[in-house]
Amino acid sequence: MKRIELHVLFMFSRTITMIIQRHSMFSMIPCRLVIISAFLLTREAADALQVIGGSVTVEQGGTAILPCYVIDTTDDLTQITWQRRTREKPHNDNLLTVLPREGAQFVNGGDDRFKYIGNFNNKNGTLQFSNVALKDEGSYTCIFTLFPSGNQKTEIPLNLLVPPFTNIKDNLPTLGTEEVLFATCTAAGSKPPAEVRWLTGALRDKVRTTTNSTQYDNGTTTTVSSLFGVPTREINGHQVQCVISGDSLSTEKSLPFTIQVYFPPTEVNIRAISEDSFECVTEANPNAKFIWSRLDGGGGPWRATMAQEFGVRLAIGRLPVRAPARTVSVVVSLGKTLHLPPTGVGQKGRWCDMAASLLSVCPSAAVATTVACLHQCVNGWMTGYVKRFGVLRRG
Repeated sequence: MKRIELHVLFMFSRTITMIIQRHSMFSMIPCRLVIISAFLLTREAADALQVIGGSVTVEQGGTAILPCYVIDTTDDLTQITWQRRTREKPHNDNLLTVLPREGAQFVNGGDDRFKYIGNFNNKNGTLQFSNVALKDEGSYTCIFTLFPSGNQKTEIPLNLLVPPFTNIKDNLPTLGTEEVLFATCTAAGSKPPAEVRWLTGALRDKVRTTTNSTQYDNGTTTTVSSLFGVPTREINGHQVQCVISGDSLSTEKSLPFTIQVYFPPTEVNIRAISEDSFECVTEANPNAKFIWSRLDGGGGPWRATMAQEFGVRLAIGRLPVRAPARTVSVVVSLGKTLHLPPTGVGQKGRWCDMAASLLSVCPSAAVATTVACLHQCVNGWMTGYVKRFGVLRRG
């Protein structure tokens, strides 16, 4: 570049020299020397002076250092000025000035987040900017007023990183044969956009994913990835992971998710696990609650009520045990095993009869966890208590 400029200048000086030569043949050499020397001195001074800045990237809420200083000049510094153009202030806005005696002074209202940390005598105008918000993103201009060079400036772009808010939402799929939405994984309000993907492992061929992004006026983006599949019993309980990554995150975020296929109780099985214990086995998701009660003032058949989010079921059965005149209700939150200690000789056969009755008593909405519900017949009175988790109500 310098060679081109010198060549142009040389041709220009040669033209002038030819004009001068017509009037005086002894003026050629001094004229050339004056023109070239003046150009080289000016060019050298301009090349030497440099205003140093740079691009700055900071996470939202963090602290940014806006560097700005002059090197390779002996000019006198009379003032440092900072201007900004941001999302909040799209037009050029005077921020502050720094004077040799007065120091830093805000121009259009103070902002305690800014602090002058430079050194005026060293021609250093660096600012510290704390608690940076998305509205502050933009361009910051540092201007040095020098004598005799005049104003020298540089622009410092300030870029914001905004980490996303992340979550997984269960779509509560119920048992079926058609493809449905299992869950959505969201990375909301990130800048730049986050990448969202699913790790499905063994379910790779049984599920599919889709990803959509929405960009907002403030520069942030929300990315949503959806997980689809057929809600079968086989897929219920499998664990997958939603992985979120991007420039705004120092490390990847992994959100575990267990696929839940919800369904009411299905087939019920009653089995004797000992002479005085019977177990009601069924499958349901989520777990249901047991409510056992006696009808007809405590002397009639037993009524079992099972309740969960996807249905309530009732079952009534008559137990071959004499009951008192008063109602006995046993409420069990989690339980499937009923213990009935014998009250006398020959009671074993009665428990076998009771097992058959329980087939109709045990509702089809039984839960899968074992808690003991104990009933005891003493002198014709039915008493009951719930082991560990139950609440006994006796009327």
